[in-house]
Amino acid sequence: MLATDDTATPEISDLTATPSTMKVGQQATVTGTLHFDDADGDLSTLDGEITMPDGTKAALRSTDVTAIGAMTTGTLSWAMIVVPPSAGSYTLTLWVTDADGHESNRLETTATAAP
Repeated sequence: MLATDDTATPEISDLTATPSTMKVGQQATVTGTLHFDDADGDLSTLDGEITMPDGTKAALRSTDVTAIGAMTTGTLSWAMIVVPPSAGSYTLTLWVTDADGHESNRLETTATAAP
């Protein structure tokens, strides 16, 4: 049986996202990947938020990632559908949380919406 360390905090790196530009009011599918390391192999969710051009933030619904099993390192692929309501720069912040509630570091990527 795999020994676990329930105090281990997961870490993420190498966040990618495409596209980097979108049209205001039009649906866009944003896709990407991120690398994770989790010593005890108990990742639970991918979490995030979007910061709008005016600075307001909107939380994203947590996505279950338990299908990766007890993997301690790997790459998560993700996708989201967005319809930017206004022109400007949008910041997407992502992180992972393990089964013990430990949150990883947070990574950011930006996209611009234009008319």
